Amino acid sequence: MPVLSWIALRGRCASCRAPISWRYPAVEALTAAALVLLWRALGPSAAFAVAAPFTLAMIVLFFTDWDHHILPDAVTLTGFAVGVATAFWNPFLGEPGWPRVVASITGAALGAGPLWLVGALYKRIRGVEGMGFGDVKLMAFVGAVTGPPGVAATLFFGTIVGALVGIALIPLRGKSLKAELPFGCFLAPASLFALLWGRQAIEAYRAAFGVGP
Repeated sequence: MPVLSWIALRGRCASCRAPISWRYPAVEALTAAALVLLWRALGPSAAFAVAAPFTLAMIVLFFTDWDHHILPDAVTLTGFAVGVATAFWNPFLGEPGWPRVVASITGAALGAGPLWLVGALYKRIRGVEGMGFGDVKLMAFVGAVTGPPGVAATLFFGTIVGALVGIALIPLRGKSLKAELPFGCFLAPASLFALLWGRQAIEAYRAAFGVGP
């Protein structure tokens, strides 16, 4: 309905005729498309019940961080709490039962801990903020829902893509290596990949390089 309304109104408010940004219907369409793809992939299942709200939260976090360099506690901390509280029924956390709860808590600790440590060390050494605490809470949320494998995949792919984009911005936009990049914009989409395919990616890596059992 928001997309159809925007089209019918020709991108302007019905009362004052002020323009409405094209991004509004674009984000609405992206959200709808993501939910449709998840439904087709997972169907009416516990996996869909977990993946759908997680995806919606990551879309919100991506665009909020993009615009304001903020990852709201209302999303990250609520997501973390709900992730731990519902871990028992979360099929993305591995074996059924209490091992899922352990995986959720462990994942949250592994997600938040290293980022907090890196940020604290960077600030102590350089005297400036190197990583916002919002990223720490975001990764606690990701870890609570995806577990340790999801954390590993999220940090790996988020860091790689973030580094490539940061380097590309230097000649394209005159940025320096010290330019601030919203890391949440890379962690959020990487976490969606990690939720759906993180375990498979890790297993493929182990098989390719002979790592682990």
